[in-house]
Amino acid sequence: KALVVPTAISDSVLTKVAQFRTKGRIPSVVWKHSETGAVLNRSSQVLAGLKQNRSTEDEMFLGTLAKFSDVGKGTLHIYDARPYLNAMSQKVTRGAGFESKEFYITSELVFLNIPNIHVIRESYKKIRALCFESESDSNKFYSQLDSSNWLDHIALILQGAGRIASESITKGYSVLVHCSDGWDRTGQLTSLTQILLDPYYRTYDGFKVLIEKEWVSFGYQFTIRGSQTTETQSSSDHGHFSPIFVQFLDCVSQLLAQHPASFEFNSHFLTELAYHSHSDRYGTFLYNNEREREEYKIRSKTLSMWTATDRKKRDYLNPFYEENFSKTNALIEPNCDVSKLKLWEDYFFQWNTCNFYPYPGIASPYDHLCHLMEEQKMISSSVAVYKSELDRFQQMVAAMKQRMVTEGVEFADIEGEFGKNEQLLLEDPTVSDPYQNRPKTEEETKKDGSSY
Repeated sequence: KALVVPTAISDSVLTKVAQFRTKGRIPSVVWKHSETGAVLNRSSQVLAGLKQNRSTEDEMFLGTLAKFSDVGKGTLHIYDARPYLNAMSQKVTRGAGFESKEFYITSELVFLNIPNIHVIRESYKKIRALCFESESDSNKFYSQLDSSNWLDHIALILQGAGRIASESITKGYSVLVHCSDGWDRTGQLTSLTQILLDPYYRTYDGFKVLIEKEWVSFGYQFTIRGSQTTETQSSSDHGHFSPIFVQFLDCVSQLLAQHPASFEFNSHFLTELAYHSHSDRYGTFLYNNEREREEYKIRSKTLSMWTATDRKKRDYLNPFYEENFSKTNALIEPNCDVSKLKLWEDYFFQWNTCNFYPYPGIASPYDHLCHLMEEQKMISSSVAVYKSELDRFQQMVAAMKQRMVTEGVEFADIEGEFGKNEQLLLEDPTVSDPYQNRPKTEEETKKDGSSY
C-alpha cells in the first residue's frame, strides 16, 4: 500500500505532519489534471485547537502542494466540507479545527456547509419511511420529501464537487479536501470531483477503481456506517450509522440522469452497490479499513463484489453511453438546483409494496427505457445485416449483367423476369439459358412426368 506525496517531503516531515492531523491522515495526492498540472489531495483536519497550535512541517507540506501547477500561481485551495460553526466547535471538543490564513499564507480556505453524519442519518430515516407505502401518506408525499431535506443535502455535495472541479482544478489551482477525520464527506467530494473531471471514472471499470481507491483503500468505515454489527445496531442511536456511501451513489445517479451519454454504467449497477455495501455478502465492503481486512484475510476467504458484477456486466451497461462524446466532453457540470434533482427511485422504491410502474418485470421508467434501447440496438443490427445482404445481391446482379454484355447479350433487365429471357432465347437460340439450372416448378414436373 502506498500514498502519493511530493518527493521533496522527507519521511521525518511526514511523521510530523501525521502528528498534526487527526487519525494521522496526511494530505495525499489522489488525482492530477493532465493539462493544468493541478493536483487533488485529501486529508483530515489539523489539530489547531483554541490555542491556534501550528506545525511548520504541515505548513511547508501545503506550500509544496501549492507549487504543483504554474497556472495556479502558487495558491492552494483548501475545501473544508463542514459548516463553519461545526469546524469551530471541533476546536473546543477535540482540540482540532482548520487551517489559519495567518500560518498557511499560500492557501485559501472555503467552507462547503455539508452537514455531518448525524444530520444525514435523520434525513435518511425520513426518506426511507416516506418510500414505504404503509408508513407514509401518499397525499403528502412531496411535502414529506421536502421536509426530509435529502435532496438539499445532495445538492450541497454536488455543488461542492462542482466548485472544486470547475473553479479550482480546471483553472490550475491545486486542491486539498478534508472534513473532520477525512473518510466521509471527504471521500464523497474527491470521488465526485474525479467523476466530473475524468471520463475514465465514468466507465464501468473506472468506477470500480474509484471505489476501491477513494472508499475501500482510504478507510471508509463500511461496518460502522452500515451498522453491520450487533453492537451498532443495538445502541440507542445506532452508533455512528450513516448512509454516506449510499448518499454518494445517489449523487452519481443524479449525474447519470443529467448526463446519460457520459456514463457507461446504469442506475441498476449503483443500486446493487448500495444494497451490497451493507448486505455482508461480499468481502469488498466488510470491515472498516485495510488493516482489518488483511488481519482477517478477507480477500482470500470471501468473494469480491466485482467478481459478482463482472458476471452480469451486460445488465449494468448504459445503452445511452457514447464513449467518444464522453471523452470529447471531459468535464461535466452538475445542475445543483434542487428542483432539477430527482428522488432515486431505483433504490428507495425497490422494496415498496405498491407497483408504481405497471410493466411486468420492470422496476422503473428508466429500466423500461433501457429495455427499449436494447431492442432498438437489436433491430438496428438486423437492419444492417439485411442491408449488407441487399448490397451483395445487387453486386451479383451487376456482375451477371456485365458477364452477359461481355458475351454479346443485350437486353433491358435480368432481375427475375423469366418471360423476357424466354423471348430472348427464341430470338437468339445461340444464347444459353441463364435459368437452365433452376429447380423445375410443380407444373413443369407434371408436364414431363419427371420428379425432383
